[in-house]
Amino acid sequence: PKPSIKLDADVSCLFQTIKSEPAWGALNMNNTTLIIRGSRLKMVSIALAGFLFAGLGFLMVTDGYAFGWLVMAFFGLTTLIGIFFLLKGPPTLLLTEQGFEMSTMFKPAVFAWRDVTGFYVYQVSGVKMIGMSFSPTYKKHQAVRNLTERFTGVASALPNCYTKSAEEICTILNEWLQRYGAQNCIRR
Repeated sequence: PKPSIKLDADVSCLFQTIKSEPAWGALNMNNTTLIIRGSRLKMVSIALAGFLFAGLGFLMVTDGYAFGWLVMAFFGLTTLIGIFFLLKGPPTLLLTEQGFEMSTMFKPAVFAWRDVTGFYVYQVSGVKMIGMSFSPTYKKHQAVRNLTERFTGVASALPNCYTKSAEEICTILNEWLQRYGAQNCIRR
């Protein structure tokens, strides 16, 4: 699939220009595009954990607990998502001068650097994720972000499914935001 962010000319030959590509991603020669790959191992872990918890939900239902249906449905969906990304290929995170793009199941999530004010690592039930703080001028999906933030404390997040740790990705994102965010605000 083609990235939806407008990329510079070097991206078309990104993989040809990289002599020793690191296992976690790729950076073009001008340091203006970075691709961070998703981890197949993490996708397998998600699928297996979802399967095990869906099984526990099934056992809850057989013991007469109606809540088991919800557990089974949620973790069954988690299992399917893990399997989907195993078949399709793990998600990727694309960073450019203009912004970043997360691959998702259907349509890539694209954000300009001017829309974000920072990134931070947080935990939900022991699982690390990368939270995003938005600029007050960013109005897309405002109602959904407000609702999500009310229930989870975070307006939006990147999953911890990449070949680098959540802390490393958070550092990289904040560095790129610092490098390109101010210049994109000026171009408006």
